[in-house]
Amino acid sequence: MMVRNIKLLIPGLLAVLCLMLAPSGVLAQEVLNQIVAVVGDDVITTFDLNKLQANLEKSLGPPANETEAEMRKKQIAKLSLERLIEDKIFGQEVKRLGIRVSDQDVERYIDRLKKTNGITDDMFAAQLSRRGITPEEYKDGIKKDMLKARLIRRQVKNQVVISDNQVDDHIRKNKGQFKQLDQVRIQALFLKIPEKADENARRLIKRKAVDLRQQAEAKGNLTELAKEYSQGPGGVQGGELGPLSVVDLLPAMRQAVAELKKGEMSPVIEVPGSYVFLKLLDRSGETGLPDSAIREQIREKLERQALEQKFKEWMTKLREKTYVKILDKN
Repeated sequence: MMVRNIKLLIPGLLAVLCLMLAPSGVLAQEVLNQIVAVVGDDVITTFDLNKLQANLEKSLGPPANETEAEMRKKQIAKLSLERLIEDKIFGQEVKRLGIRVSDQDVERYIDRLKKTNGITDDMFAAQLSRRGITPEEYKDGIKKDMLKARLIRRQVKNQVVISDNQVDDHIRKNKGQFKQLDQVRIQALFLKIPEKADENARRLIKRKAVDLRQQAEAKGNLTELAKEYSQGPGGVQGGELGPLSVVDLLPAMRQAVAELKKGEMSPVIEVPGSYVFLKLLDRSGETGLPDSAIREQIREKLERQALEQKFKEWMTKLREKTYVKILDKN
């Protein structure tokens, strides 16, 4: 009987001994890296959550006071968890469908991006460093975007058909915008609006954009601010875009450009997914695009908008079918 009791005690003693000999940092890491949510057959940990929260905090800049800091902390925590849940669901569906993007695909995309925009490796690395993003994180983001594009093509592309009547209706509603001068060069600074951002989070991001616009106006220089803060196209080039056809611009940006003289800066405006302000650098030439070209560009824009909406609806339904359990951290 005594031998049996000793045998039963041995595993427990070994476990205690392992805990005593384990480095304190390892134990602390295991305690800190707890599971905060279960999504299908995957989990989200505090490490994942804290990392995304830190990135979002950095993108917003310092809070104005302690009250705002506390409020923003709660909003970002909620937003970060929602984004991670969506990422997990998205990743599981991509895996289930066998959709793949290779490392070579990502590298080729980045190489084309550098070549098209005249970016050297050093310039590219410096831009990532200013944004606090590692090359691996950037590549992960590109890979996710490419997977999303392939998933959209596979799941919802055939559900979207833009008719001639829809194009005609868009032209009628925006008739004045097609009388613009067709070629412009602009500078733009974008701040992204996270998909699940509530009104308070959106307000904070817009206030950051307004503050950056005031700085640009006071300094008379948007270039450095765009390089450091812009989260949209052209950031590496100090926000410079163009020459662009006016019809290629988002409607809100097109309207803003129409009201600007050369050298003037627009107020902060909202476009899908971002707040942006822009400066008109140059404009030239009356529109000479044939009607068919304009209509094709309109059709493509309407299709992109419809695809994005269909994708959101599809993701909402997918989440409803996926097991999601948020664990109480208190």
